[in-house]
Amino acid sequence: MIVLLLSVLFLPGQEGRVLSAEVVPEIKVTALDNFQPSFYPRKIYLEEAPSVWAVAAVVRDSESGTVLYSKNPQTILRPASITKLMTALIALDYYHPDQVLMVKRLAPTRGESEMGLAVGDQVTVTNLLYGLLVPSGNDAAYTLADNYPGGVENFIYSMNKMAKNLHMENTHFANPSGLDQDNHYSTAWDLSLLAVAATKNSFVTKAVATYGITLTDATGQKSYPVKNVNQFLGYLPGADGIKTGFTDLAGECLVASVSRDNHKIISVVLKSADRFYDSARLLEWVYRNFSWTNFNEN
Repeated sequence: MIVLLLSVLFLPGQEGRVLSAEVVPEIKVTALDNFQPSFYPRKIYLEEAPSVWAVAAVVRDSESGTVLYSKNPQTILRPASITKLMTALIALDYYHPDQVLMVKRLAPTRGESEMGLAVGDQVTVTNLLYGLLVPSGNDAAYTLADNYPGGVENFIYSMNKMAKNLHMENTHFANPSGLDQDNHYSTAWDLSLLAVAATKNSFVTKAVATYGITLTDATGQKSYPVKNVNQFLGYLPGADGIKTGFTDLAGECLVASVSRDNHKIISVVLKSADRFYDSARLLEWVYRNFSWTNFNEN
């Protein structure tokens, strides 16, 4: 029933130079340190996985990291705004949440997803992160990157360094927002690793599940009402994020997560004709065909 509903509700939408490493803060991937999963998924039924329109897809169990489904997982594609999950992790690793940053410029391409910033606005990192993850603001992405030590070029250096730390071996970032560039690419496999790391951060988990919020600048005088562009929220039972993406070259992209019975499943679909429909079919198939075993009880 939920798949039929989604097929009606969800319509198809929508190098930087590397500076010296000495001026880049050390990037730590603390979310996965000493991580020992307790539950592992086990397939209990033989139902075939559904076919999907996406060129590439991966479904991964968040706690154990087990891959439950894959289609062309190592195919190089454009990640579009899914990029912003990495942007958020770099910002969270370096900035203090209450730190105030000044908007130095707007995103290079106007008319795309924006938070509504103007040059000269001063906004806390927390509110910029909400502006990054809820409406997928390119202006928030560039403000976080421009204020980083060494500017946007070092920010991108740090994005690629963390990608290596996360074993994203077929990924290279060229900007903080996801706009199309020839040397800006990833795979469904790599983005599923990024998504697992991102959802182990409590702030990211909260932000990506936010339907809408009114943010303000540091003075409280200017407001930025923003709305989540992820149509999954509120429609698929247990849906709690994570990130949409779309450009003409990337096509429809979605990293989705669903949490049921304390088990979170993450799906990635890239270059799809209908990202929400594809994701819903894959996620529902997983919950119908897998159960979770507590290895601590064995």
